[in-house]
Amino acid sequence: MKKRIVLCLLALALLSAMTGCGKEKDADPLTVTLWHVYGGEVDSPLNGLIEQFNSTIGAEQNIRVKVELVSNSGSIHKSVLATANSDPGAPSLPDMFVSYPKTVLALPDQDMIVDYRDYFSPEELGTFIPAFMEEGQIGGRQAILPLAKSTEVLFVNRTLFDRWAATSGASYDDLTTWEGIYALAERYAADTSCQRLPLQLLSGRGGVAGRELFPK
Repeated sequence: MKKRIVLCLLALALLSAMTGCGKEKDADPLTVTLWHVYGGEVDSPLNGLIEQFNSTIGAEQNIRVKVELVSNSGSIHKSVLATANSDPGAPSLPDMFVSYPKTVLALPDQDMIVDYRDYFSPEELGTFIPAFMEEGQIGGRQAILPLAKSTEVLFVNRTLFDRWAATSGASYDDLTTWEGIYALAERYAADTSCQRLPLQLLSGRGGVAGRELFPK
């Protein structure tokens, strides 16, 4: 699994960088730069995987993965687009970066991103969840690998919800779609004069929505 994750990272490199993998060991190492979002506040397991690669396969193949930036997804999104659009003062574009699909979709030239099908066999790509892989298909190419995915979790204050549902006829089934949540929010506001449903949406990355969805 660790070897597969490292290979996923290396396959993110641009074609121009990947063509240098055949250099002799006594030459300067091929340095592959990386921007990622893991470990901004604490150390990340990804850093351990990179160190393991650099000291084993990387040392054998004369390849070195260098982390140039650890930030959040918003900052990386802005930096990637600034660089891709040649904005004044923008840093050099890394060989690899971790981002949401919207960043890749916003690039001015999609051809600067590799097609993973050129580097992975169908069997290897088949180990990923198909729906996640489909999200990374852009312009007929597998432009993104689902290195990590977040899980959204909905928390409901059952005491408050059940008390209101008993008189309003509201159901937990109404919370299964965004349309249902917003419809319940309007009904709840009309019935209780409270502008917020007794629920919160927690993302896998620690973000919380609730007040943001239903502000006063």
